[in-house]
Amino acid sequence: MEAIACYDKILEINPAYISAWRNKGIVLDKLGNAQEAITCYVKVLEQDPGDSAIWFKKGKALASIGKHQEAIYCFDKTRELRGSIMEEPLYYKALAEDALGKVQEAEDSYRKFLRILRHPSRAKWFRADPAMIDMMDHADKRIAELSEMIQSRGDFTEPDPK
Repeated sequence: MEAIACYDKILEINPAYISAWRNKGIVLDKLGNAQEAITCYVKVLEQDPGDSAIWFKKGKALASIGKHQEAIYCFDKTRELRGSIMEEPLYYKALAEDALGKVQEAEDSYRKFLRILRHPSRAKWFRADPAMIDMMDHADKRIAELSEMIQSRGDFTEPDPK
């Protein structure tokens, strides 16, 4: 909490100091205070709407408090700013879509995530990253589960409302 007090002191002196807002948000996020972190991230994005890292952090914080639709917007914004080959925001977007019950969208996002990672030019970079391997394993499993859900929904027909 000492770091938060330091950032608060800096922001008292200069409320527009973007680095203090950014760092305070990151510390709050690491401490599990997503709501306050989001407030800091908003302050950063007001001054620098092109900060893709903060869009990503804001999306993860929003998802952690159940604001999945807002999180999806942040993950899309991250990919828009960084380039559509960014895989990690796509994975978190799939998780948020999944949490919202957007089965087809989640399956599509998981598939895109895996397609990017398994591209020959990128695959070698992630083989040694345990976190990325876990994400890939999870995505593979969810694709199978979601595909099954989609197929079972396809067999379901609504009764005629007559």
